[in-house]
Amino acid sequence: YGARGRIKSRHVDFLICDRATTQPLIAVELDGKSHRGEDQQKRDRFVDELYKTIGLPIYHVPVGSNFLECAQAINETLKNPVSPPESMQDS
Repeated sequence: YGARGRIKSRHVDFLICDRATTQPLIAVELDGKSHRGEDQQKRDRFVDELYKTIGLPIYHVPVGSNFLECAQAINETLKNPVSPPESMQDS
């Protein structure tokens, strides 16, 4: 219950999914001024570790950054998908 309580209200700004299967491919988090605070940075580290554990890449976009560069970086990540750990895969 402790871990569930820590993740139940966590979310990201965008989740890009496979069009045919709706399988999540990458999470996208917009990082504005609020992400500079210590509490938010702690939350971001937790969410990053959570997504790493389940094998889903997360990409942070600083608000005001170059859209084209961010889109290219996300596209590169999608070209090289990360498989979830074996313990998370269906048998």
